[in-house]
Amino acid sequence: MPIDVDLEPDELDVAEIEGESSVEGLELVGVETFGEVHRARNGSLIHCCSVCPYKTCYRSNLRRHARSHTGEKPYTCRYCGKQLKQHLRRHEVACAQTMAMVEQLEEERQEYMYA
Repeated sequence: MPIDVDLEPDELDVAEIEGESSVEGLELVGVETFGEVHRARNGSLIHCCSVCPYKTCYRSNLRRHARSHTGEKPYTCRYCGKQLKQHLRRHEVACAQTMAMVEQLEEERQEYMYA
């Protein structure tokens, strides 16, 4: 069940996160709209979810992960109107094939009815 998550950037007190095990040993370098950015000891950036312990090296992965908390479905199929969290291209290919089969069956049915 989706929960309400504030996606607006907040001011974050560094003292609030210093004791948390999910970011222990990481230096806070920024706050994103859906999480925090830390710098690991090796210099790489770590993007951390502000709701759960999820961490990733890629900002795009954190954006996709945030949808698991918000329930956001930003992609809409142009054939059937279904809203999706991801995999729009795969869905549209399958949906287009299904729509083509339905249209073909409808044409064949009408030919049969009027023949």
